[in-house]
Amino acid sequence: GGLHWAQDRNWRQNRLAAGVGQELALGRAEAFVLAYDAAWSHPGVLRFDDVEAGQEDHYGSYGLRQGGTSRRVLAGATWELHRDHFRGSVMAYAAGRWLHLIQTWTGYFEDPTHSDGTGQAHQAFTAGFRTEAHQLFEWWEDYSLGSAGVEFRTDLFQQYNESIQPNGQVISLDDRIEGRQ
Repeated sequence: GGLHWAQDRNWRQNRLAAGVGQELALGRAEAFVLAYDAAWSHPGVLRFDDVEAGQEDHYGSYGLRQGGTSRRVLAGATWELHRDHFRGSVMAYAAGRWLHLIQTWTGYFEDPTHSDGTGQAHQAFTAGFRTEAHQLFEWWEDYSLGSAGVEFRTDLFQQYNESIQPNGQVISLDDRIEGRQ
């Protein structure tokens, strides 16, 4: 007997970063987007005698393919105005995150009925708007700065953890949480 860590590893990754800026008659406008997408698998745990007997491939796992996916995106736009002693800006942004993991450490041979496989997921969304203004005042040969602004932001998220069998079937939802702010 004994344990054997399989080498089942695979991954892909894509990234995007783009932005644009333009001087306008009334200031400067800029916009950007950042994105990330990845997927991977990682090794399973196998019994030595199953690998030696050829019942399981050296790179395999018992039923459940382990790994995950991760995706993120962030986008925003800004407009700024600069005139003499005045500066103003408006910014809007949005971001999303998604993460999903599947894992099992001892797998099927430890508990053929339930295994110790887990699936976990996290999803989040953030969006916001911000505006601010700054005015420089000259009083008796001295300067003072007046500032004002408003910001609004919302955050939504949910995550869960579930027990799964080696074939990927969900046994139970163990934890779930979600929130709004």
